[in-house]
Amino acid sequence: MASNQYGFDFLRSEHTLSDKPPELQNVHIASTSMDEDDNEPPPAIAAAVATKPDGEKQYDVIQFLKAHRSSGDLPPSIIYKATGIDLEETDESVAKLLSNNEKIRVVQVPDPENPS
Repeated sequence: MASNQYGFDFLRSEHTLSDKPPELQNVHIASTSMDEDDNEPPPAIAAAVATKPDGEKQYDVIQFLKAHRSSGDLPPSIIYKATGIDLEETDESVAKLLSNNEKIRVVQVPDPENPS
């Protein structure tokens, strides 16, 4: 078994020293920029959400927020992309339910490009 740089044999293979040649060790993959279409949820999620009642949508958003507590404040666009629930336009009743929930903190952040 290969030992890692600290001499511990019990660590997984991701933590061991690499046997790659030096010219391949610092190869990075460039990330792609987000297009406008990337803000849409997958069609399967959007179709499933369309038939859900508001209470179930609220539950889905709360579960998503619980899973991402360490992320801090999440904008509605991130919630929409992950859950298919649009809190800004089509699912405003769900947004109202969430804002009435005492365990959910709703923060209005002004747009830095358009402060008015």
